[in-house]
Amino acid sequence: MTKRHQSTVQIGKPPLKEPNRRRWVVGILIAFGVITPAAIAHVWTHLQVLDYGYRLSKATRQHHRLTERQKQLEVEIALLRDPQRIAKLARQKLNLRAPQPEQMRRIIVPGDRPLVKRQRKTKQKLGTRVGDSSWTFSLNEAEAASFSNEH
Repeated sequence: MTKRHQSTVQIGKPPLKEPNRRRWVVGILIAFGVITPAAIAHVWTHLQVLDYGYRLSKATRQHHRLTERQKQLEVEIALLRDPQRIAKLARQKLNLRAPQPEQMRRIIVPGDRPLVKRQRKTKQKLGTRVGDSSWTFSLNEAEAASFSNEH
């Protein structure tokens, strides 16, 4: 009688021994330890890029709004500074009128240069700059006399 005894041979990988299994687990943990912070850093930087993009877009819109407002204000300033408009308001609301030539007197301050150059000699003298301001004064006879008495 013959015994047929067949040995079983396992084809494939041998069972893991305990030290090999430990190395494999440690390797996976190290990989996760490196990959996880890198993934978090990637997501965080992406969120920062989006946040700065929204901020930049908002600042750009605000810049455009402010630029338009500045243009409107510059036009308004130009309209308000219009000499014809100012003269009209002076006549209508303040009842001002241009001085007559006999009402104009030149005020001379020692050491000051005249505001206007003399083009011709006349009986009437034009106003000059007083101090560092650029105002021209027009006084009638009574005002000129009281001013010169006070100073």
